[in-house]
Amino acid sequence: MALAKLPACIVTQFVSQPIAMPSINMRELRDTRRLKAWLRAGKTIELRERQDVVAGMVPAQRPARPERWPDFAHRRQKIFGQTSRIRS
Repeated sequence: MALAKLPACIVTQFVSQPIAMPSINMRELRDTRRLKAWLRAGKTIELRERQDVVAGMVPAQRPARPERWPDFAHRRQKIFGQTSRIRS
């Protein structure tokens, strides 16, 4: 449904609601289950002391899988056979 077709009251309500970043205060920092769940979901978390933002926690980037290289020894053996054609 396009935004232009929605009634004005729904559009203003939809636009005016900000998407909140999860935040946690210093006492709630002990609840590591919720904290880990947010970080595993890829969410950035605000650490607050009362109303002030003290720090931000950003989830770690997972390392990319290493590129798989072809088996060059097997290819060489398949092309040239068991004996090596290189002379020393």
